[in-house]
Amino acid sequence: MLWLARTALTSRLHAISLAVMFVLLPFFTWLGAAIAALVTLARGPKEGGVCFAVALIPCAYFAVESQRMDLIHLFITWLLAVVLWWSKSWVYVLGAMVVAGVVQHSVFPALTDSQLIELTAAMNQMIQEIAAQNPEAVKVELPSQVLYAGSAQLVVVLGSLISLMFARYMQAAVYNPEGFRKEFHSIRLPYSMMASLLGIAFLLSVLGEAWVGYIPMLALPLVIAGISLVHGSVAIKKLGGNWLVLFYVSLVLMSSLTLLLLIVFSALDSVFDVRSKLTNANEIDQ
Repeated sequence: MLWLARTALTSRLHAISLAVMFVLLPFFTWLGAAIAALVTLARGPKEGGVCFAVALIPCAYFAVESQRMDLIHLFITWLLAVVLWWSKSWVYVLGAMVVAGVVQHSVFPALTDSQLIELTAAMNQMIQEIAAQNPEAVKVELPSQVLYAGSAQLVVVLGSLISLMFARYMQAAVYNPEGFRKEFHSIRLPYSMMASLLGIAFLLSVLGEAWVGYIPMLALPLVIAGISLVHGSVAIKKLGGNWLVLFYVSLVLMSSLTLLLLIVFSALDSVFDVRSKLTNANEIDQ
């Protein structure tokens, strides 16, 4: 990927060509967005904006054909890249991600009404078939269209964040090796931001079903900060990569419980600054 980053930064033509090529390839839109974000981070919003604008053209065409997700992915990635270039802070990026996701979901949902209906029917049918094979299991209430719409939006926003992180990783590989690793390990939400996200999420859960689709978006910064806490703690204690493998296996096999624990640990980290305490403990031990 170092070669890819250096090629994209060689000239505007190379960057645009790579971004458009990856956007046109199925399942590689995230990489095209990452190339454009890399140019934004390294050369500034003006140069990166040109790359994003050209890459948006095929995405806009697909959006007319009801394929909105790539267009939204690219646009939110560009917004987040500008925020990171300006602020040099992942906390600002996570805050901007929530605002952009909520506003965009309200104005221009990731799925059309027909796509949402089809997705809801297909997923609920699958859930019913699984439940029929286990008649003794506890009856599960089928998710609503609102929840599926929120989940689709969460996938798009998370994809945009991954594109930006990969762009920052490539930039660090070219100019500052290990720079991205240190940044990611230090992501910690301020107490005010953590309390606001949890408070708004609780309020939306009380207001009713029409608002629950926004809750996963509000929880995402806490999950990202929780993952950062895990990586940072493993690095500080020098526990080795096996612990991270175990963590991601648990994230796949016990996703609900692991995500809840990440949110809890992230909230505790906002209050107590766990990584600083671990670092101080290491210094005392030495």
